[in-house]
Amino acid sequence: MTSMSLGDKDRWDIGIDSNGDLVFVTDLDQVVQHLRSRIIFIKKKWRYNMTVGFPWWEFVFINNPNLITIQSILRKTILKTEGVTKILDFDMNLKNNMLSVFFRVDTIYGITQGEI
Repeated sequence: MTSMSLGDKDRWDIGIDSNGDLVFVTDLDQVVQHLRSRIIFIKKKWRYNMTVGFPWWEFVFINNPNLITIQSILRKTILKTEGVTKILDFDMNLKNNMLSVFFRVDTIYGITQGEI
């Protein structure tokens, strides 16, 4: 698998090297980038495909969110990511209206982890 790099994980700009060429990610780096983007991308916010992304507005950004439902949807999103074979560890915490998620997954390229 190969994808265009989204560069710095905090800025999500298109990756460009010192020669001005596009940077591409493959294998484990591509799975990590795909996982992160699938989780942080807000569903119904891309006019070309309203089905992509995570349903943050429907399940998280509401009064009294159901943590079991959120956890279930997050786990399904992770497992449906191309290259992921299984979830090894998953932790989710909602404190002071801040949701944090940690996961460790096995992929076809090896084990990796992420934090949102």
